[in-house]
Amino acid sequence: MTASLAPTQIRAGLAGFLCEVSSEPVAFADCLSCALSANNPGCPLTASIIERIIAGIRPPDLAATLAAERGAEVGFSVTELLHCPRRLRLEKENAWYEKPGGLYRMTRGTAVHDYLCGYPQGLKEIRLAWTFKFLGQTITLSGQPDLVEMRRDGLFITDYKMTDNPPREKSTWFCSGCGAPTTMRSKGGFLCPNCGRISRNAAYRTVTDAQARSSHARQLNLYCLLIEKNAGQVAAALGAVGELPILGGEIVYLPPTLPLRCAVPYEREQTLSFLKERLRALLAPTLPPILAEDDEGKWECGYCPLAETCASE
Repeated sequence: MTASLAPTQIRAGLAGFLCEVSSEPVAFADCLSCALSANNPGCPLTASIIERIIAGIRPPDLAATLAAERGAEVGFSVTELLHCPRRLRLEKENAWYEKPGGLYRMTRGTAVHDYLCGYPQGLKEIRLAWTFKFLGQTITLSGQPDLVEMRRDGLFITDYKMTDNPPREKSTWFCSGCGAPTTMRSKGGFLCPNCGRISRNAAYRTVTDAQARSSHARQLNLYCLLIEKNAGQVAAALGAVGELPILGGEIVYLPPTLPLRCAVPYEREQTLSFLKERLRALLAPTLPPILAEDDEGKWECGYCPLAETCASE
């Protein structure tokens, strides 16, 4: 594949793909044409997969469009708030390219979500929005939870996550003598910060159930907040009268084996604090800072298509 997108045609957002074979930037249409030609033996992606990847790319201005429809100045989606604020700001101002293979996993996720939408109960992928004032601006927050159900005690949210690496239970060994957590050592022993080296027989283990990843828990909590702000609409859509309490929900991880269900409580105050903190960073006149080395989202920097632009700003 050699056809490239001329600079004069590029606008902010995902402008095209990096060819899986040559790594050269190409327009979406050119990539699809190449796949249709079947003259790409080194490419792992078929025309049908490329077409579905392209069809699944959300418009970069979707949140802004929803905000404008509600008379707001600024719009953000729940998903956007979960990622690096600096990256989000750069995405609004720059064009970039990604390999379609990097988007293939999302296409798999979309297929599974579409399949699960066949479940006859609850509200599937209902789009919700909340418009409010903050820092002198009118803002619309929008989101689309996978499933909202009416249970006996209130509203319950389920969000699905396709993954090959779901959360796992956590084992911690403690010193039987003083109760302090220990560090595993070679030859089956442990190191206690108070008692020094101890044998395996001098320690005991506790097992903590797998927990939803922090970003996924925040996402579900932001959905809870949106449902709270649209409680009457959601209750009516479910055939209920009046507003119903928000119970929280669960993240259902979908690995190749069995699903893993992780309960997530609704933590309203923490969610509002996170929302305000993130909006302050996004609405600031200057670009948000690069993520600190110990930031839980720092791993995303290794996969960011705007990493070079970020470093040069």
